[in-house]
Amino acid sequence: MVQEVVGHLQNPVSAIAVRKVVATMNHRRSLIQGCTALAVLFSASPSFAQQANNGSRILGVIDQLDGQKLTVKPLGKNWVKLKIADDAFVARTELTSLTAIKKGDYIASLGVKSSDGKLHALELRVFPTVMVGLGEGQRKMNGLDQIMTNATVSEVLALPEGQLLKIKFNGESSELVVEPKVPIHTIVVSSVSELKVGATVSVGTVAGENGDLIANRIVAQ
Repeated sequence: MVQEVVGHLQNPVSAIAVRKVVATMNHRRSLIQGCTALAVLFSASPSFAQQANNGSRILGVIDQLDGQKLTVKPLGKNWVKLKIADDAFVARTELTSLTAIKKGDYIASLGVKSSDGKLHALELRVFPTVMVGLGEGQRKMNGLDQIMTNATVSEVLALPEGQLLKIKFNGESSELVVEPKVPIHTIVVSSVSELKVGATVSVGTVAGENGDLIANRIVAQ
């Protein structure tokens, strides 16, 4: 599409301007998608929801990082300065493949019921061992026609397009269709030292005694 637009422009300066606008739009779209995916992780359990009530959740990009001092720039909003708690939970997400999902994995997935009556994944996360059991269950997301599922994979079956995951949670069982186009990430426990300026993050915060915002959960894209 970019080539078609540029090709109709006689002025080379205008062509460059179009490329810059498209690049900016693509970056903005990627940031929104990254923040949305990380928000799924932070809504994965009641503990995250409770944390949001006690403090707030910030989705944005790391602008500055100096030791335990963190500055995040939310999309379309002003910079937010935070202090990272000494015992903050820090993790990062890494892109993985559908074929990497195996029996015994603990997953979190946002999905929708399709016309075939089955739940189809929109996005899927594979949790590390330390997070097994987090938010276990299946529930509708507030204000959305989407279902959040946190469960253990009991069986993986091949489909003509993708895979069918048989899952178990709280003594119940269900099925989840994962198509090849679905983004799949694995959550890797990390540390503050691995955080980088420019990274997209979802930060859970609580209010400190002196009114400062304390970051106690940070997940980087």
